[in-house]
Amino acid sequence: MIFGIIGCFTLIKQADARTEVGGIIDSNATWTLSNSPYEVIDTVQIPAGVTLTIEPGVTVAMPSRGNMFALNGTLYAHGTSNNKITLDGGNNSDFFNVYNLNHNAFLDLEYCEVKNGLSLWSNDNRSGYLNLQYSELSNLGKESVIWFPPQNVNIKHNKFIDSYGFEIHSDKNIKIYIENNLFYKGHPIGNADYWNYFMGVDSRDTSEIIIKNNSYINNTNIVLKLLPAAGNNTFSSATNNYWGTEDISIIKSMIYDKEDDITVENIVNYLPVLAEPHLDTPTISTCNLWVYSNWGKCINGKQTRIIISSSPDNCVGGNPILNQDCAAQYLCTSWTYSHWGACSNGQQTRTITFAQPSGCPGGSPILNQSCQNETKQKNTNTANSGQEIETTVTSDQKIEIKSPSQSVILEEKSLITKIDNALSKRVSGNILLQVENKGEGWYVYPDNKKKYYLGRPADAFSIMRNLGLGIKHNELTGYLATKFPSRLSGKILLDVEKKGEAYYINPNDLRGYYLNKPTDAFRIMRELGLGITNDDIRKIDVGETE
Repeated sequence: MIFGIIGCFTLIKQADARTEVGGIIDSNATWTLSNSPYEVIDTVQIPAGVTLTIEPGVTVAMPSRGNMFALNGTLYAHGTSNNKITLDGGNNSDFFNVYNLNHNAFLDLEYCEVKNGLSLWSNDNRSGYLNLQYSELSNLGKESVIWFPPQNVNIKHNKFIDSYGFEIHSDKNIKIYIENNLFYKGHPIGNADYWNYFMGVDSRDTSEIIIKNNSYINNTNIVLKLLPAAGNNTFSSATNNYWGTEDISIIKSMIYDKEDDITVENIVNYLPVLAEPHLDTPTISTCNLWVYSNWGKCINGKQTRIIISSSPDNCVGGNPILNQDCAAQYLCTSWTYSHWGACSNGQQTRTITFAQPSGCPGGSPILNQSCQNETKQKNTNTANSGQEIETTVTSDQKIEIKSPSQSVILEEKSLITKIDNALSKRVSGNILLQVENKGEGWYVYPDNKKKYYLGRPADAFSIMRNLGLGIKHNELTGYLATKFPSRLSGKILLDVEKKGEAYYINPNDLRGYYLNKPTDAFRIMRELGLGITNDDIRKIDVGETE
C-alpha cells in the first residue's frame, strides 16, 4: 500500500489498484490513467487558483452520498472520442458543487461519460461557468443550476439520456449556448407536470441564451420553460430545434411561457422547427439485442421479465419481448427420443430423453406407433412452419433424411437479406436467440461471422466439436482462474490433454463455461444468449457443420 498526503489531500493507492482520494488539493495536480480508477471517499476540494487535470480513460467513482467535487478553482477533464473519462456518482452523489463567491470556478468537460448521480452542477446560488461538450450524461436525478455565470457557457454536442436538465439565470452581456444536444426521454421533477428536459430561464439585462439545433426525443411534456422573474426573461433564440414532430400544437405543449402564465414576461420564439435532427447533433441507436432476466411467476396467465442489458451500447427502444402468456414458456416444441422398443401386440413405444424448452410439459410428442415391415421414422422437432417432417425408409432403400434442424437452416438461408458485416462483427462469438421465433438459438462463429443453429443438444455438440479450438491444459486452467484474453472471446476451447473437455468463452465477461454433455452444452449456450429480432438475425450469414 502506498500512502501520501498532499496538503490536506488524501491519496491512497491500494493493492487492488484502486486509488482513494478526498480532501483539499492545494496545488495543481493530474489524475493519471495509470492510477485509475479513482474512488472518492471524501469530497475532493479544488481551491481558487488550483487546477485539477484528469487524463483520458480515467474512471472516477463516488459510492457514498455527498459531493464528488467542491469547485472553487478549475477542473479540466478532456477525454477523446475513443478514450472517454468516466464519472460515476453511485446513484446518490452530486458531481460538482460551486462554493466560490469570486466567480473563478470553471468546469471544462469534453468526451466524458457522467452517469448515475444527482446534479451535474450544483452551486447554492454561487456563480461559476462551464464548458460541456461531446459528452454523455445518463441517469442524473436532479436539475443543474447555472447561476449568473461570470463568463460565457457552452453546452454543445452532448447526449442527455434519462437525465434532468438546467435551470439558468443570467445577466449582463453573458451568452449561454445550448446547441446540438440530444435530449432523450427524461424523468419528472418532483410532482411537477413537466419533464426534465425543461430549461427554466431567468435572463436579464442584455444576456443571451441561444438554444438551437437540439433534438428532443420521446418527450411530450414541457421542455422549455420561462421562469416568472425580473428582466427580459426570454430566450434570444429557441429556433431550429427538432422536437420529434412537426405538429405545432404538440410542440407548443412542450413550451411554458407568457401564454401559460401571466407572471412570465415574454413568449418563447421557437419557429421554424427542424423536420429531422441536425446533422451535427448526436443521435441514439435503436436496440436490436437484449439480455433478459428469467421469466417471472405466472400471474393471471401472464409472465414478465426485465432487460439486463441491451446492444448496441446506450441504445434505446426496439421491440424486446417482456411479457408472454404463461403457456408460451413451458409448452414443449421439440423432443429427443429413445430408440423404438420391441414390438408388442402390434405396437412399439419409446420415451422422451430431452424436451425443449427445458422443463416444459405438454406438446404433441410421438411415443407409440404400429409395427410395420417398413420402418416409418418420424422426427417431430417442430420447424418454423410448425409442421412435422416425416421420411419413410424401407429395408432396401438408402435416402437422405432431412432433419428438422436442416429444415430450419435451409429456411433461414432462404430468408437472408443483405449481409450486414458491421452487425455480424458486433455479435461475433455470441449466442443469439430469436425473440420473435420461439427463442430459436444461433451461435455466431468468430472466425467467419456466420451463425450456426442450436436447435437441439446434438446441434450444440456438433458445433462444439467441429468449431472448437484446441488448447493446452495448463494454459486453459490459468485463464479459468482469471479471465480469458479478448482474442479468445466467443471461441469454444477444447482441452487437448483432458479428453477434449470443452469451454465456451462468453464475450460479455470473458469467462469460461464448461460444456459437459450435449444437453449441458445446449443449456449453457442458450442461457447465455442475447435476444435478437428476425429482421436483424437475417442480416447474418448461415453456416453449417459437417
